[in-house]
Amino acid sequence: MPYRPADTLLADPSELRAVAGVTPAIYARLKPWICTLPVTDLSPLNVNTLTPDQAPLVAMLLPGKLDLARARAIIEARPADGWSEIADFWRVPALTAVTPTVDVQAQPALRTRWFALNLDVEVSGAQLSETALIDGGLAPPRLVSRRWGSDE
Repeated sequence: MPYRPADTLLADPSELRAVAGVTPAIYARLKPWICTLPVTDLSPLNVNTLTPDQAPLVAMLLPGKLDLARARAIIEARPADGWSEIADFWRVPALTAVTPTVDVQAQPALRTRWFALNLDVEVSGAQLSETALIDGGLAPPRLVSRRWGSDE
């Protein structure tokens, strides 16, 4: 079915399914890594909240210089209370041999701005799912968007 693009940012990851060439298999593979935010600013990675399964996000900072195993090791070796300074992250042994560009150095952070809330409720056999996006960079934090139901 033809459609007209909105000439704006994607509002939800599920919109990628409407892009020509994005098959269900491609979408399923990309879905865990898709991020849609209402801004075009750089969205830093909070290296203190990444899990070992998210090692590709660290490896993508230094393509060809940092493999997944070393990226995973960096996350697993993170101090129990996290890094207190971003410079401490860049001083880990696996990263000392590389010299990241200034824009790459700006990507990791120690504070999260955007939060995704996934809520599933079941009451008396009725099910409800909600996904919300919260901007934690504002005081107080603000609900930016919400979606009811699944994107499947």
